[in-house]
Amino acid sequence: MKLTYLEWLKESEKRYPDGNIAFTCPVCKHRQTVSDYKAVNAPDGTIGFSCIGRFHDTCRAAFGGRGAGKERSGPCDYAGGGLFRLNPITVVCKKPDGSEEEIQIFDFADDPLEDSPRG
Repeated sequence: MKLTYLEWLKESEKRYPDGNIAFTCPVCKHRQTVSDYKAVNAPDGTIGFSCIGRFHDTCRAAFGGRGAGKERSGPCDYAGGGLFRLNPITVVCKKPDGSEEEIQIFDFADDPLEDSPRG
Protein backbone atom coordinates (compact mmCIF):
# COMPACT_ATOMS: atom_id res chain seq x y z
CA MET A 1 0.00 0.00 0.00
CA LYS A 2 1.28 3.47 -0.89
CA LEU A 3 0.29 6.74 0.79
CA THR A 4 1.69 10.20 1.39
CA TYR A 5 3.43 11.08 4.61
CA LEU A 6 0.48 13.29 5.64
CA GLU A 7 -1.96 10.42 5.02
CA TRP A 8 0.25 8.05 7.03
CA LEU A 9 0.56 10.60 9.85
CA LYS A 10 -3.23 11.01 10.01
CA GLU A 11 -3.64 7.22 10.19
CA SER A 12 -1.01 6.92 12.92
CA GLU A 13 -2.63 9.66 15.00
CA LYS A 14 -6.01 7.89 14.78
CA ARG A 15 -4.48 4.70 16.14
CA TYR A 16 -1.88 6.11 18.53
CA PRO A 17 -2.83 9.57 19.82
CA ASP A 18 -0.01 9.32 22.39
CA GLY A 19 2.59 8.97 19.59
CA ASN A 20 3.81 5.55 20.76
CA ILE A 21 3.16 3.89 17.41
CA ALA A 22 3.23 0.10 17.36
CA PHE A 23 4.46 -1.80 14.32
CA THR A 24 4.43 -5.47 13.37
CA CYS A 25 7.48 -7.05 11.76
CA PRO A 26 6.39 -8.61 8.43
CA VAL A 27 8.63 -11.64 9.03
CA CYS A 28 8.30 -12.69 12.69
CA LYS A 29 5.08 -10.75 13.46
CA HIS A 30 6.63 -9.31 16.65
CA ARG A 31 4.82 -6.23 17.95
CA GLN A 32 7.20 -3.34 18.69
CA THR A 33 6.59 0.27 19.67
CA VAL A 34 8.53 3.48 19.26
CA SER A 35 9.26 3.31 23.01
CA ASP A 36 10.63 -0.22 22.59
CA TYR A 37 13.08 0.97 19.91
CA LYS A 38 14.16 3.92 22.04
CA ALA A 39 14.70 1.63 25.06
CA VAL A 40 17.33 -0.32 23.11
CA ASN A 41 18.90 2.86 21.64
CA ALA A 42 17.98 1.91 18.08
CA PRO A 43 18.72 4.65 15.53
CA ASP A 44 15.62 6.66 14.56
CA GLY A 45 15.85 5.48 10.93
CA THR A 46 15.33 1.88 11.98
CA ILE A 47 12.00 2.45 13.78
CA GLY A 48 9.32 0.58 11.85
CA PHE A 49 11.88 -0.31 9.19
CA SER A 50 13.96 -3.10 10.78
CA CYS A 51 12.84 -5.58 13.42
CA ILE A 52 13.82 -4.66 16.95
CA GLY A 53 15.50 -8.06 17.28
CA ARG A 54 18.50 -6.59 15.47
CA PHE A 55 19.20 -4.59 18.62
CA HIS A 56 19.09 -7.52 21.04
CA ASP A 57 22.06 -9.72 21.91
CA THR A 58 20.12 -12.80 20.88
CA CYS A 59 17.36 -12.95 18.34
CA ARG A 60 16.06 -15.40 15.84
CA ALA A 61 17.19 -15.42 12.25
CA ALA A 62 14.65 -14.01 9.83
CA PHE A 63 15.60 -16.34 6.99
CA GLY A 64 17.05 -19.79 7.58
CA GLY A 65 20.15 -20.75 9.44
CA ARG A 66 20.69 -21.29 13.13
CA GLY A 67 18.01 -19.68 15.22
CA ALA A 68 15.45 -19.48 12.44
CA GLY A 69 11.77 -20.19 12.77
CA LYS A 70 10.50 -21.63 16.02
CA GLU A 71 13.95 -22.55 17.36
CA ARG A 72 13.94 -19.20 19.20
CA SER A 73 11.09 -17.00 20.29
CA GLY A 74 10.85 -13.24 20.14
CA PRO A 75 11.85 -10.74 17.49
CA CYS A 76 14.09 -11.51 14.51
CA ASP A 77 17.00 -9.86 12.70
CA TYR A 78 15.05 -8.71 9.62
CA ALA A 79 16.19 -5.41 8.06
CA GLY A 80 13.92 -3.59 5.64
CA GLY A 81 16.78 -2.53 3.40
CA GLY A 82 18.21 -6.00 2.87
CA LEU A 83 17.93 -8.41 -0.03
CA PHE A 84 14.29 -9.28 0.77
CA ARG A 85 12.22 -6.12 1.01
CA LEU A 86 9.02 -7.18 2.71
CA ASN A 87 7.92 -3.95 4.38
CA PRO A 88 4.31 -3.64 3.22
CA ILE A 89 3.73 0.12 3.49
CA THR A 90 5.27 2.73 1.19
CA VAL A 91 5.23 6.31 2.47
CA VAL A 92 5.93 9.05 -0.06
CA CYS A 93 7.76 11.97 1.53
CA LYS A 94 8.40 15.39 -0.01
CA LYS A 95 11.99 16.55 0.32
CA PRO A 96 12.92 20.22 0.81
CA ASP A 97 13.96 20.47 -2.85
CA GLY A 98 10.45 19.38 -3.95
CA SER A 99 11.48 15.88 -5.00
CA GLU A 100 9.89 12.80 -3.49
CA GLU A 101 11.38 9.91 -1.57
CA GLU A 102 9.65 6.59 -0.95
CA ILE A 103 10.21 4.84 2.36
CA GLN A 104 9.07 1.26 2.99
CA ILE A 105 7.97 0.59 6.57
CA PHE A 106 6.15 -1.94 8.72
CA ASP A 107 2.38 -1.81 9.02
CA PHE A 108 0.65 -0.70 12.20
CA ALA A 109 0.19 -3.41 14.81
CA ASP A 110 -3.32 -2.16 15.63
CA ASP A 111 -5.81 -1.85 12.78
CA PRO A 112 -3.23 -2.50 10.03
CA LEU A 113 -3.55 -0.38 6.91
CA GLU A 114 -3.48 -3.44 4.68
CA ASP A 115 -6.54 -4.85 6.49
CA SER A 116 -8.69 -1.73 6.77
CA PRO A 117 -10.19 0.80 4.38
CA ARG A 118 -8.76 4.31 4.63
CA GLY A 119 -10.85 7.40 4.78
